[in-house]
Amino acid sequence: METSASDTSNSSAAPPRRISLAELLIYQFGYDWQKLVNKPECRDLLAERDTREELKSAKTDLNKLIDAAKNAAQSVDDARQAEEKALNLQ
Repeated sequence: METSASDTSNSSAAPPRRISLAELLIYQFGYDWQKLVNKPECRDLLAERDTREELKSAKTDLNKLIDAAKNAAQSVDDARQAEEKALNLQ
């Protein structure tokens, strides 16, 4: 069956919906997607462990930087007070 140009150029029709191959297969065969996601072979346990270690290291570094910023702010306040005291003594 041939389609004419007027059939394919219907501008009021919505563009076709795109779905992934996994979605199509899950729909077509009625597979439980939760089982697919939770399968142990779908997870890279070593990568998860490495990522957790990196996250822990990043949190530690962040806490150190926050403490350093607090100490710097305290030093600025101390220096400002010392400056005001020195200017008032003159």
